[in-house]
Amino acid sequence: DSGAASAQDFSPLAVQERALRRERAEVERRLASVELRYEALQQRFSRQLDPPQSLLDEVEALRAQRDLIRQRAALVDARLERLDGQRSVWQHWSEALRGKVPRDELESWKTETAARMALLEAAELEREVARADLERRLEVLRERLARLPDTAHPRPLLEEQRDALTRLLEAERAAADDLAEDLRLTARVDAELRDRTGEFRPMEFLASGLRSIRDVWSYEITSVDDAPITTGSLVLAVLLASAGLWASRRGSALVGRFATNRLKLDAGASGALQTLSFYLLLVSFTMLALRAVHFPLTAFTVLGGALAIGIGFGSQNVMNNFISGLILMLERPVRMGDVVEVNDNHGTIEKIGARSTQIRSMDGRHIVVPNSFFLENNVVNWTLSDDLVRTSVIVGVIYGSPTRQVEELIGRVVAEDASILDHPAPIILFDEFGDNSLNFEVHFWVRSRSPMGMRLVQSRVRFAIDDLFREHGLVIAFPQRDVHLDSVSPIEVRMVDGTRRGTGSDQEGPS
Repeated sequence: DSGAASAQDFSPLAVQERALRRERAEVERRLASVELRYEALQQRFSRQLDPPQSLLDEVEALRAQRDLIRQRAALVDARLERLDGQRSVWQHWSEALRGKVPRDELESWKTETAARMALLEAAELEREVARADLERRLEVLRERLARLPDTAHPRPLLEEQRDALTRLLEAERAAADDLAEDLRLTARVDAELRDRTGEFRPMEFLASGLRSIRDVWSYEITSVDDAPITTGSLVLAVLLASAGLWASRRGSALVGRFATNRLKLDAGASGALQTLSFYLLLVSFTMLALRAVHFPLTAFTVLGGALAIGIGFGSQNVMNNFISGLILMLERPVRMGDVVEVNDNHGTIEKIGARSTQIRSMDGRHIVVPNSFFLENNVVNWTLSDDLVRTSVIVGVIYGSPTRQVEELIGRVVAEDASILDHPAPIILFDEFGDNSLNFEVHFWVRSRSPMGMRLVQSRVRFAIDDLFREHGLVIAFPQRDVHLDSVSPIEVRMVDGTRRGTGSDQEGPS
C-alpha cells in the first residue's frame, strides 16, 4: 500500500517505473528467444564430431548476444532498484520542508542521504567505465562487419549482436543520465537537511561548488559529427585562440626584426614578410587550438561552403582587396617607405594591411587607399627602384646677352650645388628665341624621396642663378610690348609747363 501511495504521490517516478518495467518485459522476451536459439545451436554443435568453423562462429555470436541482453536486464533492474531510494529521498525532502520532523530523525536522514550520495558517485564511475567499454566493443564489431563480405554466413548474427550492443549502450547512457539527475537531487536534499540541522561543513560546501562548476564546465552545448562541444571546450578554445593571436603578433614582429637586422632586407620586404608570417602563425595556432579541444575540423567543410556563398554575394570587395594586398606583398610594385603619387596626392606608404594601404601625405594627412586601387589604376612610384629624380630649371635673358657666358654661369651654379649629381651629368640647353627673351633650360639629377625635396633644390638653383647674373651684369628678361597707334590725321602734341600748372594757372607754354 505504501509503495502504491508513493507512486501516486510522485507521478514522474511512477511514469519512469512503468517505462522501466515495460523495458524489462521486452528484455525478458528477447532473452528467452535468444536462449532457445542458443540451446538449439548447442545441440547441433554437440552432435557433430568435427563441427565447421561457421557453426562455431554462430555459437560464439549467440552467446555474446545472450550476455549483452543479460547485462541490459541487470541494468534495468539496477535502475528499478534505485527508484525506491529516490522515492525515499523525495519523501524526506517533502517532510523536511514542512518543518515538523524531530532533529534526531533529520540527523538519521542526513546520514542516509550522505551514504546514498557515496553509493551514487561510485555507481556513476562504474557506469562511465562500462560505457567506455561498450563503445570500444561496438567499434570493433562495426569494423569486423565492414570487413566481412555481404554473403558471409555469420553476418546476420553479428548484425543482431551489433543491434543488441547498440541498445545496451543506449540503456547505459540513459542510466548515466538518471544517475546524474539522482545525484543532483540527493545533493540538494543533503544541503537542505544540513541547513535544517544548522550544520555547516566547509569542505562539503566546497565539494558541492566544485561539482556545480564541473557540471557547468561539462555542459554540452551542441555536437558536430558525434563530437560534443561543451562549455569547457568552448572556453578553452577561446583562451587558446587569444594566446595564439598574441603569439602570432610577437612571432611576426620577431620575423620582421630578423629580416631587417640579419637578412638586411629593406623596410618594404621586412613588412611584407612580417605580415605574411602573422597570417600563417594565426591560422596555425587557430587550428592547434581547435585540435586541442577535439573540435572536428570536418565542420569547416559546411562552414566553408556557407562562407563561400557569403563571400560571393556580400564580400566581393573585401576579398578583392585582401587578395590584392597579398599580390602587393609578393609582387611588390609598391612597398612600405615608398613615395607614391595617388590622385595628385604625394605621400609615403606607412603600412600595407589586409584590406587597405595607409599613406601619409607631405602635409601630414593620412590617406587610406584600398589595395585593389594599386592594381587597377596608374600609380606613380617615385622610389620603386631608386630615389634618383631628374628635374629642370628654365631662365630667360634679354636679347643681346652673351649666350656663351649665360651657359657658363648656369653650368657653374649646378656644379657648385652639392645636391646635384655629377653622374648623370647636367645638360644645359639654349631652348629657343622667345618673344621677350633668350630661353635657357638646365636639366640635372638629384636624390629625393619627395616632390618637396626636389623643389627645394630647384629653388636654390634659381637663387644662385639670380645672384650670379646680377654680379655679371646679365639681365633676366621680362615681358615687353610695342604699341602701334593707327590714325588717319596727324596727332597733335603740345608741351605743358608743369610748374605753372602746379600754381593753378591755365596758361599754356609754347608748343
